[in-house]
Amino acid sequence: PANPTKAADKTYTYTFAGWDKTVGKVTGNATYTAKYTSEYINYNVKFVNEDGTVISTKTYHYGDTVTAPSNPTKANDKIYGYTFSHWDKEIVKVTGNAVYTAKYTYYCACFGPDDEFYLDVETGYMPNIDEKTTVADIVNAFAQKDITVTVTDANGNSMDANEYVGTGCIITEEYGNKYQGILLGDVDGNGIIDSTDYLRIKAMFLKKYTIEGVYFVAADVEVDGEISSTDFLQIKKHFLGTLNLHK
Repeated sequence: PANPTKAADKTYTYTFAGWDKTVGKVTGNATYTAKYTSEYINYNVKFVNEDGTVISTKTYHYGDTVTAPSNPTKANDKIYGYTFSHWDKEIVKVTGNAVYTAKYTYYCACFGPDDEFYLDVETGYMPNIDEKTTVADIVNAFAQKDITVTVTDANGNSMDANEYVGTGCIITEEYGNKYQGILLGDVDGNGIIDSTDYLRIKAMFLKKYTIEGVYFVAADVEVDGEISSTDFLQIKKHFLGTLNLHK
């Protein structure tokens, strides 16, 4: 008959190699068995960087254990630094062609936590705003590092250059990432610490008022995860001039 075929499996492809004996004239009942040569199926396993740049490509066979390359790097840009975190999926034994993509965590590289302004990428906050900081103060500080930022109020409305930046204001950097400002002690978002803040935090402590989200963070001047009498008393001392919360 015409040459038969044998379907490939996960490991090999097969090519007809002939019958097990010479096909000749009939001398009696006879059985001829097809024989095949086998060839490994090669699978490509590729590791790529976040931008699609190929880090390594290697050929494997079904069931082989994959060896990952050394952890890749990603160059800092003018705002962020990057640290390799993981591959986008678990590296498993070969079952077919596969692509693994590098993933990174990032941090603020343009300012450090002790600087006047700092972008906390983990929380999404700009946590160390000082009292009576203006929009111009923030814009100019970033401009000195050739970074463009815009500042809006908590509702996304534009603000004048001389307006105070308070808790809840939104700072958007030029890559489009947004951060909420935090002025420790400022729970009404007006950029200063006054009796209103004191009374709101005291009412929160007495369970007569609710403060949530970024405003809770600003109210927690002790930075212990709760609102206590110490928090509102320290705020009172601040606006009375006997304590500076930001020193």
